[in-house]
Amino acid sequence: MQEPSKINQELLEEIAILKQRIQELEKSEVERKLTQEALQESERHIKLALEGTDQGLWEWDILSRKVIYDENWPRIMNLPSEGRHVDMDQWLASMDTEGRAAFEINMTNYLAGRVSYYEIEHRLLTENKEWKWIWTRGIATERDPSGIPLRMIGTYRDITKQKQAEESWKESEERFRVLAEYLPETVFETDMQGTLTFVNRNAFNCFRYTPQDFAIGINIHNLIHPDDRGRAMENIQRIMRGEDIGLNEYKLLRKDGSVFPSMSHSSVILSDNEPVGLRGFIIDMTEQKRTEKALRESERKYRLLADRMTDIVWISDLNFNTTYLSPSIEFTLGVSPEERIGYRNGHRGKRPE
Repeated sequence: MQEPSKINQELLEEIAILKQRIQELEKSEVERKLTQEALQESERHIKLALEGTDQGLWEWDILSRKVIYDENWPRIMNLPSEGRHVDMDQWLASMDTEGRAAFEINMTNYLAGRVSYYEIEHRLLTENKEWKWIWTRGIATERDPSGIPLRMIGTYRDITKQKQAEESWKESEERFRVLAEYLPETVFETDMQGTLTFVNRNAFNCFRYTPQDFAIGINIHNLIHPDDRGRAMENIQRIMRGEDIGLNEYKLLRKDGSVFPSMSHSSVILSDNEPVGLRGFIIDMTEQKRTEKALRESERKYRLLADRMTDIVWISDLNFNTTYLSPSIEFTLGVSPEERIGYRNGHRGKRPE
């Protein structure tokens, strides 16, 4: 038999443990109430913040296959107020084929524990037969003993306008690219590092690179001759700051190292008002420079011939202002060519006002 003092000691220890547990339970109950009140307050704030917006909350009882949405859902989906309560089969039936496939894949991955949350974008058909793009994300809040989710909560957002804007942008981008293919100039786009992300077919003819070279990656900095590279980089920084610096001439490099003169213009590409790259065009000035050189040579020869003629040779602009007189005028009329340059024909001794 145990001694009475030992038994009493054990009883006292058990009583102390029970009292401690009672205190813990009482404390736990208080904490539970406080947590519940905080949760309700948080939900109230969330509902107020989401009221009248294009987003909201949902809760899914997986076993009953019932989904409960917040008050925004009926308005977004053109449903009566009782449309907050949705049957899962009904919800899937209103989804497009691609959306159902995405739902099955994402939900399967989430339920299997392969991803930390469920998230998809899909289209739903409203009561007035309009398609709405909806973004959804959720997590499990209750699981069975084996870990299988029983209840999920999450958020949704109507992204229809965003999708329409994206589609409009894609169509505009496609029209730009189709048009660019028919232009005789080089049209290009780069990212912020200067890597070319788009060029039209003329770029390959002009710079003699191949589509395979483009796929590997070409930086626009390497297409600029070292003599002009520093100035070009400064101009690019100015363009990125939103400046319009107009047309600029640069010496550019082909793949084989040959140099050609060019005229180019660039502007910044913006996404959400942030610069993401450059877009511009390049004109190969080789033929124009060759023509200008030939014209200057021809003019030099013409002036050399005119300077040696005894007849007076003169040139005027479209306003009949004299721009050139041969030296023979001095021998014929006794005045130097410089004295008569700028006079209007037919107005003796008077320069134009």
